[in-house]
Amino acid sequence: EKLRRELLRRVNEGIYGAGQPLPSAAQLAEEFSVSAITVKRALRDLQTTGVLRSVAGLGTFVRERRRFIPDLGF
Repeated sequence: EKLRRELLRRVNEGIYGAGQPLPSAAQLAEEFSVSAITVKRALRDLQTTGVLRSVAGLGTFVRERRRFIPDLGF
């Protein structure tokens, strides 16, 4: 949970920008002193919520956030 919140904070603050790759799972595991499995779970949770996307063979990337503003007729 702590790792997921920290990664989300970094995305929200622009440390990891839209379209940018995140460090590898091994690098994140070393940085946060957790297992690779813990990193993969955190990344999977953020993919499920639409914050990240994973591309096989390339890595995990921050999704571009698009806002939808309905036409209110103004």
